[in-house]
Amino acid sequence: MNETTNPHPAGHRWIGIGAIFGFLSVGMGAFGAHGLQDYLQEMSTTDPDLAVKRLANWNTAAQYQMYHAIAIVITGLIMLQTSLASTKLLSAAASCFTVGTLVFSGLLYSLVLLEMPILGAIVPIGGVSFMVGWILLTIAAFSLSRRNFGRQN
Repeated sequence: MNETTNPHPAGHRWIGIGAIFGFLSVGMGAFGAHGLQDYLQEMSTTDPDLAVKRLANWNTAAQYQMYHAIAIVITGLIMLQTSLASTKLLSAAASCFTVGTLVFSGLLYSLVLLEMPILGAIVPIGGVSFMVGWILLTIAAFSLSRRNFGRQN
């Protein structure tokens, strides 16, 4: 069987996970744009700047969630185009993007709604997970590029 005719079945799963995250990101962004502001202003009656900061945090969470939803979908698509042996780094990258989304975006959303400043100390773990995912995707891309270059010669 040819390598390219045996795509990794997890590619479909990653595409689905990325699509769910994308859907949720749109919903969270819409909520932030249309429903959250009044709630935050009620919570922050003593400090109006706090509502602005929290809304910015919410928007950051939704943006990063969407960026990484797209990254997960793309990673899944790449997995469908590669051999089973080529997907360990891609799967690890998608896993890091998923963990990063849950930790970074999830905790930012929670921080905004729950007024628990301690959550802010954990959010960077999600950012590091995003960064690791991008490094793994980079390594996988160069690895696949080398493999394909070797096949053409």
